[in-house]
Amino acid sequence: IYRDVSLLISKGVHFDILDGGRDGIYLKQVKLEDETYRLEISGAICSNKIISNAQVVFSVKDRDGICVQEKTIELKIDDKTEFKESIEIEKPHLWQGVEDPYLYEVVVQIKVDGSIIDERCIEYGFRTIEISPEKGVFLNGKHIKLNGVARHQDFAEVGNAISKEQMELDMSIIKEIGANSIRLSHYQHDDYFYTLCDREGLLT
Repeated sequence: IYRDVSLLISKGVHFDILDGGRDGIYLKQVKLEDETYRLEISGAICSNKIISNAQVVFSVKDRDGICVQEKTIELKIDDKTEFKESIEIEKPHLWQGVEDPYLYEVVVQIKVDGSIIDERCIEYGFRTIEISPEKGVFLNGKHIKLNGVARHQDFAEVGNAISKEQMELDMSIIKEIGANSIRLSHYQHDDYFYTLCDREGLLT
């Protein structure tokens, strides 16, 4: 075992926690006209009984914790119930790589009789990436030159069982050399490092 291990104690109603070890929530963005982005939110809720009056609350908060958009849907939950909803954000503050790695927080809650039963909070950046064989890479319409490294998740004397502090040290070294992109070679790295890449503005 070389990753964190957690003991999850859930209530009878919860987001799918057997979803490949993920959050049970999927986020996808689509850029529309007039600098508006549609955020598509999907996932599944598991329950050990039928609940006819559940609510799923979706909210998007900016860096200061201010809610910029919110939506609530009514849902009947039975065993495993999938959901999909979308929220439109007008002129969001864009994630502009190392120049401005702005992240929102997407909060998804299950409510029953007004009480929060389960919740997911996910950091999220709005962005577009275009690749042209003739002109190169564009982040939010702005041309960028990728400078970066390939990184393995290993460390002297601990191998793959690296700590968050060692991941943060790797990130500080990568930033120190002026990288704006990174290749995570060549397997799934610890999710915390992907989070660091988002927070620090590295295309990954």
